[in-house]
Amino acid sequence: MIHSSGGGLVNPDQQFWWTWWVRLASAVFTLLAVIVALDGEKLRARWFPPILKLRILRKEGEKAPITRLNQQGVAQHVDDSRYYHLRVWNERRWSPAEQVQVFLTRLYEPGPGDEPQLAWVGNVPLRWRDQEFVPLLQTVGAAKDCDFCMVLKNGGTLSLMPVILPNSLNARRQGSCRFIVWVQARSNQADSQEIRIEVAWDGLWEDGDTEMQRHLDVKILGPVAQT
Repeated sequence: MIHSSGGGLVNPDQQFWWTWWVRLASAVFTLLAVIVALDGEKLRARWFPPILKLRILRKEGEKAPITRLNQQGVAQHVDDSRYYHLRVWNERRWSPAEQVQVFLTRLYEPGPGDEPQLAWVGNVPLRWRDQEFVPLLQTVGAAKDCDFCMVLKNGGTLSLMPVILPNSLNARRQGSCRFIVWVQARSNQADSQEIRIEVAWDGLWEDGDTEMQRHLDVKILGPVAQT
């Protein structure tokens, strides 16, 4: 007979089963550790996929000067612009979304009676912020920003910012305009909800952030209704 820590006796059968359960638990934990080490990313993607979401980064946009090099190689200011960005974030940052792009999928313009009418359907990715220096396909653990649209002060134009421009998509507008687009962030593991964004501009420009919001409004109307 063997004394237990409480002063009682443990018979051989009890010791055998106690030892057996300890060894079984150890083997199970070891097996799980090996599985997670070998295939942890796939298991995580299946059981805890990323949750991608979209929002407008700043309603007032970000003002930026446009410069060009003159014949002497000196940068000269030629115009002002204001960029509007979308932020893509992952509510499960510890479960990264891979191969992410933000797609423009539909565009609606005002029709008779001012009701939105479908003007374009497709799938074109938007530019990432500083696209010239970052990969076309991003991994989103930490948040990333993409270019949505931009407006020129002197040019009087507003442009959407797709990576490629289909002939059928009217991405550049002169002067006052209003339209609605659908956008969606997509990855290998999961996609965001498709959301509707309205852009309304009266064609005017002011330098101040607060003042410009009186002329150009970029807002999310809500998610696209699931059918």
